[in-house]
Amino acid sequence: MTITPLRNFVALTALPSPNDAPSGLVLLRAEHPVRRYSVVACGPEVRDLRVGDTVLVSRLQGIEVAQWTLVREDAVLAVHGA
Repeated sequence: MTITPLRNFVALTALPSPNDAPSGLVLLRAEHPVRRYSVVACGPEVRDLRVGDTVLVSRLQGIEVAQWTLVREDAVLAVHGA
């Protein structure tokens, strides 16, 4: 199954959180929740992101569809490791 985002939407897949312990426990912090994603597809109006980028997005953003999370390009907080 593939996905093709429209306009300025980006399709993302979740990456493991650096707060996950090897035992599978999640280490909680009292800070704004942010998740790391990998960009798997970009809409035609997306300018600053490319497929394969690792991005940071608030956990409060996006729509989950199957294994993807769809967000607008302006909901991406930062490109990680660029």
